[in-house]
Amino acid sequence: MVTTTRENKDVVRHYIEDAWNEAALDLVEDLIAAEAPHHDPTLSDRPDGPAGRKQSIQVYHTACPDVHISIEEMVAEDDLVAVRWTGRGTHEGELMGIEPTGTEIEITGMSINRMNEGQIAETWEVYDTHGMLQQIGVLPKQPTG
Repeated sequence: MVTTTRENKDVVRHYIEDAWNEAALDLVEDLIAAEAPHHDPTLSDRPDGPAGRKQSIQVYHTACPDVHISIEEMVAEDDLVAVRWTGRGTHEGELMGIEPTGTEIEITGMSINRMNEGQIAETWEVYDTHGMLQQIGVLPKQPTG
């Protein structure tokens, strides 16, 4: 199966907007390849493939039930789709062992997804974990000016 860059972008968009934002875990099996690694230093204990992605979605939806990821920019070339995104939510549940603070969080991040046969076959992810921890009061905020 040969897919176009447009089709690859559609798969990634569907994953973010529907599987992530709506916590539609049933879609993950179709969108994520069976052995797809997810290179995310903050979630290194997750299994590869759909199971790990479902766990990640559940963790963040438990911590921030109103979590929403906005796609700011998406670029595709060959079998790669890069996404610059902003995540927003309210810290109403435990996150990384941190009790809820009720704080509204906004973080930015980037993902690069390798596609294969209409599915996400591998993802490299970086996002502002430090900024998130500052926003919920775990780390001190840096002075400005």
